[in-house]
Amino acid sequence: MNKLILAAVLIPLVGLGVVIGDSFLGTLANISYSIHTTNNNYEILSANINLGNLTAGEQGNYSSTATMKINSGYYTFKLNNGALEGEFSNFTVILKFANHTIILSKEHHESKKIFLQSGEYNVTILIYYVVSMKAHNATVSNTQLITVKEENS
Repeated sequence: MNKLILAAVLIPLVGLGVVIGDSFLGTLANISYSIHTTNNNYEILSANINLGNLTAGEQGNYSSTATMKINSGYYTFKLNNGALEGEFSNFTVILKFANHTIILSKEHHESKKIFLQSGEYNVTILIYYVVSMKAHNATVSNTQLITVKEENS
């Protein structure tokens, strides 16, 4: 009988201990991954753009180069306004390659669709920016700024 009472008291306490124990445990593992299919017909070597530490009202420019190997077709170049977080009063990107000049800005022309022939293109990326006078504390790291996507005609 005493064993039955002892079991009746201990089983809920052990269960409570497991529940209490759960509340003190932390995350054992996190996972992040990205899967990209490979296609030998396409290759992009991205530019890494680091504007460094900026202050409200600061203006400047930056240039870099990217390379893309593509097949003939229509491509859309797009500026990711989300990466700018509304912290710039002006942000203009000029892409120059072959006989093409594409101007993308947060105010107008967030994207541009053009036809390109097969080939390898060295893309010069010119950025002109003015940080807003009302800019907030913000940190952006390794976020897509300009994307290129093949489109159906």
